[in-house]
Amino acid sequence: MATRPINPVDAFTPFSSDELRRLERYATRTHELFDCPFIQQEQVSLTLSGGSGLGLTTSFAGVQDQELRGALMLLRPLHLQTEKAGFAQVQAMMKRHARGKGTPEGKQAVAAVKSYTKALNSIRRDPELVQLREQRVDAAGTVLHERDVPPERIFDDFLYGLYFHEDEERIARIGDWLPSEIQRFIFIGTVRRVARVYTAFAGTPRAILREPSLHP
Repeated sequence: MATRPINPVDAFTPFSSDELRRLERYATRTHELFDCPFIQQEQVSLTLSGGSGLGLTTSFAGVQDQELRGALMLLRPLHLQTEKAGFAQVQAMMKRHARGKGTPEGKQAVAAVKSYTKALNSIRRDPELVQLREQRVDAAGTVLHERDVPPERIFDDFLYGLYFHEDEERIARIGDWLPSEIQRFIFIGTVRRVARVYTAFAGTPRAILREPSLHP
């Protein structure tokens, strides 16, 4: 993510009243998300046990489902691509307002905004927490194919299978091929990391809101 500070006056052209309201909604939502009990919770643990010839036993602790659901309801408008005050559309709006895209200031603004997308892609695709592989076998037990399972798929399976929607195919995939606690642990970690990107990105909208010269 961006580390060099951006001077919003040098980096962006003025925003309309409607656009400023979208920036304000984004900043407010990320503040609420950052302050919610789930994000503030520090201790989450996954315990695996088992041995030769024994089945794998898992236990997951540290997150209350009610707190998780509350955080996801705050995350949802930030995460949805169609939400005007969500991450994707606010980011696109800010890129459109980059002042003189060929200038050093404009290039820095666009690069800073894009750096948050790069951070999200890294989180969703890099198995940093737990690396999982999936096998598909036929009736005789022959492995048909084997592949890595990125956090992105587990994240989407939980998000759109259990929380945002009820997708039976995703629900079945969560429970059928791996102990669900392992996937839940990966999902929880991914939610936390995604939320940190969204809240960090809010620093630039807040800087724009504080600058009268960028207001109509």
